Amino acid sequence: MKVVCYVLILGMALGCIKGEEELMPDPPLQRVDLYAETTTVKPFEFVPVTTSELVFSEESYKATFKGMEVDLINIMEDNQLLFVVPDVAPGAGELEMVVGNKRALLSFVVVENSVSNPSEVIDKELMAPLLGLQSMITAMVSDPSLPPSMKMQALSSVEMISGLLEEFESLSSVELAEVAKIFQANPLGLSGVFAPSARISMDQEQDCFQMNVGIITASVGVVSMLVAALPKILASGAKAGVLAAFRVKSMLAALGAMIVVSYTTKALVGEAQRKLLNECFFPFETMIQGANGSRNDFSFQNQSEQRFTVINRVKLLSLADIDSPNPYLSNAANNFRLIGIKLKSIIVGVNSVLNRTTSWFYSWFSKPKSEFDLLTDDFEDLPSSPTVKEDVGKSEYISFVDFPADVEVVAVVESDHTVKLQVRAEEETLPRKVTGKVRYDDGVFFHEREVSIDIEAATDIPLLEGYYLVDYAWGEQIILRINVPYFNYSLGDVLYFDPGKNEWNDPVGFRATVFASYMDGEDGATEINVSISTGGCLSESFRIYRLDPSKKSFTGKYEHGRCNHDAYLGSEVSLIYLGESFP
Repeated sequence: MKVVCYVLILGMALGCIKGEEELMPDPPLQRVDLYAETTTVKPFEFVPVTTSELVFSEESYKATFKGMEVDLINIMEDNQLLFVVPDVAPGAGELEMVVGNKRALLSFVVVENSVSNPSEVIDKELMAPLLGLQSMITAMVSDPSLPPSMKMQALSSVEMISGLLEEFESLSSVELAEVAKIFQANPLGLSGVFAPSARISMDQEQDCFQMNVGIITASVGVVSMLVAALPKILASGAKAGVLAAFRVKSMLAALGAMIVVSYTTKALVGEAQRKLLNECFFPFETMIQGANGSRNDFSFQNQSEQRFTVINRVKLLSLADIDSPNPYLSNAANNFRLIGIKLKSIIVGVNSVLNRTTSWFYSWFSKPKSEFDLLTDDFEDLPSSPTVKEDVGKSEYISFVDFPADVEVVAVVESDHTVKLQVRAEEETLPRKVTGKVRYDDGVFFHEREVSIDIEAATDIPLLEGYYLVDYAWGEQIILRINVPYFNYSLGDVLYFDPGKNEWNDPVGFRATVFASYMDGEDGATEINVSISTGGCLSESFRIYRLDPSKKSFTGKYEHGRCNHDAYLGSEVSLIYLGESFP
């Protein structure tokens, strides 16, 4: 009996409580302020919002914007929700959402997003840059040094772009107009980088270092925007069905294009980084080298000429270049590291879409590949110390400065890697030693190296210049092109006679050159030494003694024999003048 009473009493108490609850009004909602980076927006713009007063744990939330219902999608990053500004009239508007007993608000100003020519907007913001990317990636694929993993990503890039272009052909005029508005409201900044008129050339003859630094520098802004946009792209693509701001097909076309751009940009930048780490050297010291191997101290007869080879000391990019006084170089090193860090976010985000063939990205393609190659995280940081080597330099970037005012050093470019110098001074000031600098300046890199020149008074000696037949006593013949106007070293050419073809030519497999120099003989008579260099078995030399200025042809002795020619040492060699041009 007591139990029944207790139950009745408890029931009555609960009934009273329930009645009181039904009569109590709802507590007022607590206001929460939302935050966005910008509150001036356009229709179709992706806008992330956040607040420190709420923790967003649901996949999506309902809200209103200027009286229209919108969906806010959880980006799952930095407690941000994403919504797409609906196609509403310009003016003030408020985003409002209720989460529990909180009323979250943020005021916006909507500006017009009108597109008079959708094709023009799409071409500028997407198609032209994509075609530029496609051209650059195609050139990249043809590089035989491209690693297999990067080649597969490059091929996937080309296939993605081709598929995307086909999909855009199938869009209706209404859908194209919506896509144009999406890109106008959410620009990726591609038009100024990858469009055919602006993109970095992939010409293999172009300077390797500057070309690939150009790719990375131009891509930093694009990659930064892609990293910022990628969470929005992934969230919008995954929830395309709940976003009613525009047609699902239009949205997927725009989002799919952004994924393709992200993928292709990573493939392109990743290869540029690889080349800068392994192949692309830049000059940091330049010198000239004479025929005798000297690089610092040279001897000239006044008014005479000598040929020099331009030598560069070059190195690969390293961590030390971050603090370089050259802003181009320090920016290159900093951008290399920055873009490598940012690419990691692109790799993770894009691969999260590509590793599921059931994702919205694959379903968007009419004829999708069953599976695109995933992006690889192959970023390597800059080494602490650089790799250094020597290489021939560009003679067009060489000048000679800071010599005394009464000494003139005249430089003439002879070839890509050689320069001819003439030194001029007043005879009464000679002999003397002067110093100056070899300057290298290609518009990007600038450096100088000090050199000294001993200038001797000019001597009246014969001119030895033109083509000469060398007739050896044992029956062989060669033709030399020599230019020795003064007491100086001279670079020339060598032609060998091929009896089988009955023609003169350079031997296959090596480059033969001739160095000739005047000298004083033991009895004071002028002599000339001729040295033929091939870097191999055909190297040899002979000397013409007591050079007769009144003659054009001379007789001398064989002094250094090529392989298997030691028996001919001391034999007679005739130097027969053929003329100023090859007969």
